[in-house]
Amino acid sequence: CSADITANTSNSIAFCQPSTPSAPLVKTTCTEPVTFSGSINHPYSCTLDGSQTCSGVGDGCPNGKGDCCAGLRCVDNSATDHTKVCKGSGGVGQQGQSCTASTEFNSLGNCQTACEAASPGSTIVDVVPIDMNTEVKFTVPTGGGGAPIAQAAQSSFACPDFSPTCVIDQHCTIGPKAIQYLAIKEYTCTVTFVGANPP
Repeated sequence: CSADITANTSNSIAFCQPSTPSAPLVKTTCTEPVTFSGSINHPYSCTLDGSQTCSGVGDGCPNGKGDCCAGLRCVDNSATDHTKVCKGSGGVGQQGQSCTASTEFNSLGNCQTACEAASPGSTIVDVVPIDMNTEVKFTVPTGGGGAPIAQAAQSSFACPDFSPTCVIDQHCTIGPKAIQYLAIKEYTCTVTFVGANPP
């Protein structure tokens, strides 16, 4: 599959290079709207994952229905301990590959005004969102044997079966103090939408 990624923010940290090249970077806030975008296509870096990713028939579901494979429900097993298990037809524990990929992002809007205000004559070198709304649109090939692959991929994201696309929207935040120039940044994200088409 391929993925198109966008992120929108109007609350960022801008890193600015003063007009003197040897001077340290200036870190300042920026409220200019900025959009980041990028695309991911093959090849990915994938590893085989032998672990079961969902609970099959009779398997435990301590966290509720979300533990069960597609088509199963989480119910009390009627035993004295009232253990919750997955029931229904089908629903074999799923195994597969775990894949990662990265992309370079293009940005529209560059916070240059914020840099000028913080350090006259400086130029923008990087922009990092403090909070952002992100969207990832996965496209799965269909036809020629691709439909079952599309069905499996979409159902795992709670997208309609046989849909060639799956959209995941999130709102992500990070503490401003955690943002350092060229450092790896981890955001806390909340899913706001999952489906075949964005809201």
